[in-house]
Amino acid sequence: MIYFDNNATTSTDRDAAQKAYDIMTGVYGNPSSLHHFGMDAFQELGDARYKIARLIGAKTRCVHFTSGGTDSNNMAILGAARANRAKGHHIVTTQIEHGSVLECCSALEKQGFEVTYVQPNPVTRAIEAKDIVHAVRSDTILVSMMQVNSETGEILPLKDVIDGVKKKNPETYIHCDAVQGLGKIPFNVYHYPVDLMSMSAHKIHGPKGIGALYVKQGCSIDPIKYGGPQEGHLNPGTESVPLAAAFGTAADKKLTCFQKNADHVSRIKKHLEERLLKEVPACHFNGPKNTSPYVLNFSVPGYSSGEMVDYFSMHDIFISAGSACSKGALSHVLQAEGYEMPILSSALRISFCETNTIEETDSFMEVLKSAFHHFIK
Repeated sequence: MIYFDNNATTSTDRDAAQKAYDIMTGVYGNPSSLHHFGMDAFQELGDARYKIARLIGAKTRCVHFTSGGTDSNNMAILGAARANRAKGHHIVTTQIEHGSVLECCSALEKQGFEVTYVQPNPVTRAIEAKDIVHAVRSDTILVSMMQVNSETGEILPLKDVIDGVKKKNPETYIHCDAVQGLGKIPFNVYHYPVDLMSMSAHKIHGPKGIGALYVKQGCSIDPIKYGGPQEGHLNPGTESVPLAAAFGTAADKKLTCFQKNADHVSRIKKHLEERLLKEVPACHFNGPKNTSPYVLNFSVPGYSSGEMVDYFSMHDIFISAGSACSKGALSHVLQAEGYEMPILSSALRISFCETNTIEETDSFMEVLKSAFHHFIK
């Protein structure tokens, strides 16, 4: 089996899975209980929070556990809008955001907020920092943008946006959806002083069902759920200590391996790109130039994305046609970047992780060439 769909989800690291098992069977007390067994669970929760905070250079108390990236994005965007509506009703985001951001913004528009959706540059097909900064007004309460696009791997100009927005309107909060960049692209909240940041465990070999939201000290957001005091009143309910602890274990493993892993996947991506250029003349690489080494998006016009994904699956090679959340729909990201139907309908996304190999890309190429013969134009 060859797994090239790591942007959709990653395999759970064995140590992370073992950590979850150990907590479920040995430290299963409620972390809010006052007895010793509960305090043991509370300590494990705190240790996991510390490891995740350390990965992004944050204060431990600023990390709040959620159920995943979508939950974090909802808490950040809806919470910031509700808490700051007295200051303004304007929000800025981009057209290439994840659905959990775009749908939140759509819901807020129905509640009277105004949202500006920044388009990619028609020439570079990239989101330009100046366009986001230009969209900010005196009544802009929030800018929400991703760190790395899940479909094309585009690395957005976060630092330039932060500098420009804070200079133009220091009161504007900046939310970063860092789900696809966490543990892959170096990030530190001191160098990238965002106000809010969304994270998810299952993109870095942690389990599904657990994420985190970084909330900068002094940043005001309202809860969107109500109940007990857990997670600073932002996410009430008994915390999943096993999943949080596994997330912490996965985060800890990423801390010292940024460059090593990036160099490894860069070599794999470059090798595959070179073979595609040499052996598939009709191949078209999608997206802007500045992309994550973990992602490669390309099209071979004339060959259906869905059919190709199915064909590769029959050969035990797992790729995607875009975001797993889109369920096979044409990529809204590539549409926003101005691509036409021949590119849109044949787009394929390869997303790597540190366990992939160059030999796997060679196997991929052999199956790709056999697919061309199978699906005769």
